[in-house]
This record gives sequence, C-alpha cells and structure tokens, in this order.
Amino acid sequence: MAGTQELIRKLFSRDSLVEIVGRLPNIKSPALDFLYPEANRINHPLPIISYRDLAPRSGNIPLVKRGAQSYQITEGSGMAAIEPQPVNPSSFLDAVDLNNLLSFEGRTGGFANQQTIVANRIDTLRRLCRDTAQALAIQSVSGAINYAIRADGGAFLPFTIDFGTPAAVACPKLFDAEGVKIGTLIAQINAMKAKLQEQGFGNDVVFLAPADVYAAIVDVFPASWRPEYDTEGLLVLAPGLKVALFSYTYFDHQSAASKGLTAKKLVAWDRGAGSTLIYAAVDDIDADFVASPFWAKAVKSDDPSGYKVIGQSKPIPVPNVKGIAVSTVIS
Repeated sequence: MAGTQELIRKLFSRDSLVEIVGRLPNIKSPALDFLYPEANRINHPLPIISYRDLAPRSGNIPLVKRGAQSYQITEGSGMAAIEPQPVNPSSFLDAVDLNNLLSFEGRTGGFANQQTIVANRIDTLRRLCRDTAQALAIQSVSGAINYAIRADGGAFLPFTIDFGTPAAVACPKLFDAEGVKIGTLIAQINAMKAKLQEQGFGNDVVFLAPADVYAAIVDVFPASWRPEYDTEGLLVLAPGLKVALFSYTYFDHQSAASKGLTAKKLVAWDRGAGSTLIYAAVDDIDADFVASPFWAKAVKSDDPSGYKVIGQSKPIPVPNVKGIAVSTVIS
C-alpha cells in the first residue's frame, strides 16, 4: 500500500495533472470566449511582458520599393514592461480527505477513483482562475485594467494597467430621444465603425451593448419589426452592422459590487484588431515556470495536518485600443 506522501506525488505529478485536467469538461466563459477566442490566446514563456510585444498585431502597411530597406513597424519601449499578477486559489485536503483517498488503495480502479476525487478540487480551482480571467477581459474593453490585488496584510489594493484610451465618438441624437429613427441608429453605428477605419481597423466589428443600450436600440424599431439574428445570436441591424447584448458582469472586490460594461455606452469592438489574452509563466519551481492557462500543486502542511492544493494562473488580456470606439448613446 502506498504511503500518503507517495500517493500525493503520484496524483499531482505532471502526467497525472494533464490526465485529470484533460478529463474535465470544457469551461464556457461567454464574455472571455467572445472577446478573446482560443485563436487569440498565447502562452508567454516569461513572467513579464514587454510593451514591445504589445504592439498591434494587425493592420495594413505600405509596400516597399524593390531594393529598398524593410518597413520598420512601430514598437513599444524594450525597457518598459507589464508584470502580470497571479491568480492562485487554494483548497485544503485534511487528514479525513487523505484517509478517504488511501481507502481506494489495492482496489480495482483505485487510482482512477483517487484522481476523480482530486479532480473535483482541481476543477473548482480551475474555474476560479477562468472566472478571474473573464473578469479581467470584461474590464479590458475600457482600454484599462483596474482589478483588486490582495496585499500581504489582507487589504485589497488596485492593480492597474493602462493600454490607452479608446476613441470617443459623439452621438448627435441619443437613441432614447423623442422622434429618433432607425436611420439615426445606423448613422451613429456607421460613424463608430468609420472612426476605427480611420485608425486602420474596423473590418470585423461587433457592437457591444449593455442591457440599457440594447433595450433602447430595440425600442426604436416598430412593433411589426421582426429582428434578425446571425448564427452567433448577434442582432443584425443592417448588412455588416451587428449588435451583441453584452450584459456580462463580474464581482468587484474593491467596491463589493457587480460590474460590467459602462451603462449608456455602446462599444465598437474589432475582433480582427489583434487583441490577445496572454498567459504568463507561473512563479513556481515545481511547475518549471510553465506558461499555461492553469497549473496545480500540493504542498504539505503539518498544522493542521494535510495538503494545500494550490491552483495557479497568470492571465492578462491585452486589448488593441485602436480597435475600440465608445459612444454615449442614451441619456
């Protein structure tokens, strides 16, 4: 019969963790998946991210005359960098839990059953890491991160990153004004799209509407109108003009309140502008400083007796603010 420490080493080995996480169901994170789909996620092998690596990854450039030198792209400073902070929830396996795990030793399928029990703890930690990544993604639509980070004493401090200010587009006639017409909506949305195109983007734009703005848009149409939706559930106002009901929220630990997109504002988001979700390398020797969306380990505790299971992730969403425009459209 394996001892407790040997069992924990087996359960939390790299191969076992890969197997456990591989068996867990995919997590649906609608806001994160919409803003930063899988194709726009990078495992970054360093614990810091240089601003040079955050330069826009798309946009057209001039041709170069044959025989001339290459076209030097605009890059950030090689010295300035962002230091992503970790998400590291933990769960405790006490002596009772460990005794239950050991009871499967020597039985048929014993190790698989032990993995299943551990998988429940790991899944909880994994979901907390993903939900935190989604909260950061929702914040990033504003062009900045301002998220709670817990200091050593337990107090919450702000963790801030400023990626720049999205373009602001004036709205001559608000969507909830008396006598507003459908053409007014189309003109304003086209003006926001045109602003992005002035900056070299705007070819794959979706308009993100919080609940109040979405309701105002729908109210403009006559009662006989039959809304049209595409395969993603986006409201199609006209060819190439799609609106998403973006009412996703997260819990803000600094204000102890739920937050989401700013009310009264419509956001133009270019999905082809190169906005990227980066997972930086975790600060853990046992993980060999791996860059991964999630990692877990077990640390022995003597008082109380047991093992602390720690989940680890270092997500940082990096929006391309030249692919974002904002307009206040209701009163």
